[in-house]
Amino acid sequence: MTENINKKVEALTFWQQPILCEPVKGGITNLNFRVEHGNEMFFVRLGEDIPEHGVYRFNELAASRAAFACGISPEVVHAESGAMVLRFIEGKTLVEEDLRDFSNLEKVLSLLKKLPSGNAPTSSGKHFDFLGFPSDTGLRKNFAGRKK
Repeated sequence: MTENINKKVEALTFWQQPILCEPVKGGITNLNFRVEHGNEMFFVRLGEDIPEHGVYRFNELAASRAAFACGISPEVVHAESGAMVLRFIEGKTLVEEDLRDFSNLEKVLSLLKKLPSGNAPTSSGKHFDFLGFPSDTGLRKNFAGRKK
């Protein structure tokens, strides 16, 4: 099975030469890979839309591009159906314990302040917001009106 998935990564039209592909743990609705392409490193996300869970890959692509424009995410260098390729950056996923450290929390809040408020159009004309839900769905309205 791993060979078939690696073949999907290798088959992306972005590559100009052979690649070295290594799975990265994580990803609830997608498969992640660290890819060496010549002297560059990339991060590949493979995943399809899951409408019943509100997962639409055009949202992820638009949010990733917007986050790069804000200076808080690596650049998306390629996207095609079911796949997104970003520049690879070294880092770690923050967990709850990390946010108990006030200096980490300050850094996260500083980054979040860079995000635009409201929603923004994608290149397809559809709208997304940073909650990850299309702006015209009941899910977004339910979360926005929810009492704490």
